[in-house]
Amino acid sequence: MKFKNLNTPHYRLLLFAFLLTIVTFIFYTNFENAQLEIETKEVNNRAELILKKIAAYKTESLIMSRFIQVDIQENFLSQNKLNSPSFKKEVENRLEQYLRSTTKGLIYGIGIWFEPSAIKNTLFGPYIYLSSNEKKPVLTYEWNTQEYNYPSQSWYQAGVSAQGRSQFVNPYFDSGLVYVTNSRAFYLEDKLKGVITVDITIPQLQDFIIEDFSNPQSFIYITNQKNFLLAHPQKLEFFKKTGLFEGQNGVSLLNYQIHDFNKVLNVNIDNWEAINFTDSDLGWKVVVVSSKDYLYRNLRKIKNAIFIFALLIWFFTFLVIKISIEKENEKNRADLDIEKNRLQMIQSSKFAALGEMAGGVAHEINNPLAIILARTQLARAKLKEHQAPSDFMNAHFDLIEQTVQRISNIVKGLKAFSRSGENDPFVKENLASIIHATVSICLEKFKSNQVALDVDTLPDLQVFCRNSQLSQVLLNLLSNSFDAIQNLDQKWVRISMIKNSQDRVQILVTDSGYGINPEVVEKMMQPFFTTKEVNKGTGLGLSISKSLIEDHKGKLFYKSGDGHTTFVIELPLSDPGFISTNH
Repeated sequence: MKFKNLNTPHYRLLLFAFLLTIVTFIFYTNFENAQLEIETKEVNNRAELILKKIAAYKTESLIMSRFIQVDIQENFLSQNKLNSPSFKKEVENRLEQYLRSTTKGLIYGIGIWFEPSAIKNTLFGPYIYLSSNEKKPVLTYEWNTQEYNYPSQSWYQAGVSAQGRSQFVNPYFDSGLVYVTNSRAFYLEDKLKGVITVDITIPQLQDFIIEDFSNPQSFIYITNQKNFLLAHPQKLEFFKKTGLFEGQNGVSLLNYQIHDFNKVLNVNIDNWEAINFTDSDLGWKVVVVSSKDYLYRNLRKIKNAIFIFALLIWFFTFLVIKISIEKENEKNRADLDIEKNRLQMIQSSKFAALGEMAGGVAHEINNPLAIILARTQLARAKLKEHQAPSDFMNAHFDLIEQTVQRISNIVKGLKAFSRSGENDPFVKENLASIIHATVSICLEKFKSNQVALDVDTLPDLQVFCRNSQLSQVLLNLLSNSFDAIQNLDQKWVRISMIKNSQDRVQILVTDSGYGINPEVVEKMMQPFFTTKEVNKGTGLGLSISKSLIEDHKGKLFYKSGDGHTTFVIELPLSDPGFISTNH
């Protein structure tokens, strides 16, 4: 569909469609931002829930370690119970009370680790824990050995260095578990007496993560300060694929970073959306990764709907414009046909008047010409009876006869051209004769304006045609060429004829022009289109000529590419089915 015929209402409709599209996409953009905010908030809530659980451990461990610190200092150390027979039993009972008072499933274990110098240079460090496999707390002294030597362990030294404040120790692997310890020292009269530890273990963190792991396209993992893993929802699958066993030979999550997991699990999350949340006290990072497909799952549906809606807007807009333009074009074509018919009627009436005049002129001219020709031939015959005519006399007699014949041909051509021929039958005519007769009409005009008009040697070919209409088309092409090359240095027009196949012949009218602009070529066969000055052309010449040639079952077209301006009349040689009579 071309938009050259667009008028103001059409542009208004396009503007309305454009504005509606803009409004639609603004709506989508706002919806997209709102939806992403919702999805991001959901992700944030999931991560914050994990952080809250970690914060709950921190808070409870801080409270518990501080409470135990005060309780031991007030009820054991200050009362000098360290050497009493019931001291160890009372500590064990207190430990169980401490653990039972914690939130279920949050604290893994509590230990009170006395300095060797506090109790007769012996290691006394009871530890109580509640594992998932045990129904009641388990009290153990398994770390009270010289080989383990708990006073030298990092978690113990962290409590000592904190000087009575809580110190969170970096996660560490010990006895088949990864521990996270809050360590706090206790004193008697500023003298170190031991360290309190409140632990959670990585399995607890792992349980937090697994509870959240409902979609493999969006999951949470936790890393320590050095970006090694503390918890990952696919830990079991990872160790299964590696063939390793967690807890054996010191192997744990702490040995791996996220890229190790992704490589083994064959997961590519490089292009996923990742949101990091860092705990200020522990330095742990809770990372939520989500594929774009997951984040945009709801957006994709609305996006498709918006896209289809926009397509429908423009489809119906173009459909309405197309229907409107077609109606306008149909009206314009009807108006053009009316105007064309009106001009053709005027032209036909002009041809009729010219034909009547040409007939009278031909009659008036042909009679004197016949007398001149007859007297010339008689004078030549009489002269021969008395004496042989000289070459001089013969030359003059020949010139008179040729001139008479030339005038006769011009009159004949003018008489043929002046007829519209629209009601003439199609008859077999010699093309060369039609071309020469047409050329004779305008030859003098070309000569007087220094325009060379050449006719190549023409083959003897006959076509079914209306003589007068072919003459009109040829004369129109010659007239167009004459007007087009008036201001050129080289001015020439050439007529040639080629037989391009067994049943088609082409008449080529070529002039010294430099070709026609492609934009003009596209329009020049349309009615009323002209490049001539005002009052120098109606714009119907080529249009009418084209329709006349098409009536002959032929084609009239412009031929480009030879460096000059060439129009081609192509006609069928064989009888195309016209009702004809032999000429």
